[in-house]
Amino acid sequence: MVMLIAEKNAIDGAKVLRSIGTVKATSAWHARGRAPLATDWRERMLRELVHRGEDVDADAIIDVDFVIDAVSRQDETGVALERMCATGIAVRLSNATAMGFRG
Repeated sequence: MVMLIAEKNAIDGAKVLRSIGTVKATSAWHARGRAPLATDWRERMLRELVHRGEDVDADAIIDVDFVIDAVSRQDETGVALERMCATGIAVRLSNATAMGFRG
């Protein structure tokens, strides 16, 4: 199966049949204001979104966004920590099979 991902709320050449729901993936905790340690953190989070989309039988994930998910208090850990979050909406496409999106 091929999972399509789009930062906008549509997939070119396909019609969204129905929304399944929001999917979410997070990076590891890292020092606040710095990039996550893994240089490929965005790709890792997108792969996790794909896995979550596959779990709910989605054809695509639309409206993908990256934000800071949470910040821990410095007095709890000794250093301010944060993690990044990727969110998107898992959807079914009305013409996915005809377009070769699903195997």
